[in-house]
Amino acid sequence: MAAIPAGTSTLEDKTLIGVPAINVSATARTALEDKNVGYYSTIAGVNSYFNSKVASGQFADTIIFSDWLRARIAESVYGLLKRASDSGKKVRFDDVGFAQIRQAIFQPINEGISNGAISEEEPPVVRIPSREEVSEADRANRILPNVVVEVLYSNAVHKVLVRAYVSI
Repeated sequence: MAAIPAGTSTLEDKTLIGVPAINVSATARTALEDKNVGYYSTIAGVNSYFNSKVASGQFADTIIFSDWLRARIAESVYGLLKRASDSGKKVRFDDVGFAQIRQAIFQPINEGISNGAISEEEPPVVRIPSREEVSEADRANRILPNVVVEVLYSNAVHKVLVRAYVSI
């Protein structure tokens, strides 16, 4: 999955080339799933990875995407600050500078939207406090705290439960 953009795939149902699958009984499967343990098993003659959760109970792809988004936002914002500094400028501690920061934050968000990792059903939210909302101590230390980013992760369908009715 390393070559796949973060948030665009899931470990669930993957065939792991070169990894032998084991037959897991229904009892063992329940025990593994209750402990958030993934397993590689054969179902209907096909090798697949199941229960792609980590110890916390979250799915691995959610954590991978969250880490990716956090790192890309940090890179984008730092890149903004670095480029401004290297060109003899600064990112101002006012609405103009905050707009630049917002734009830097939206660069990876827009990438996540374009590759389908971030859902378009709810618009992403980036909340940056106004200058007046930042304490004098933080302004003196040139720290912009409490910037909040909220996106809706477009997770994967792992199971489909179908209820069918047949009548004559």
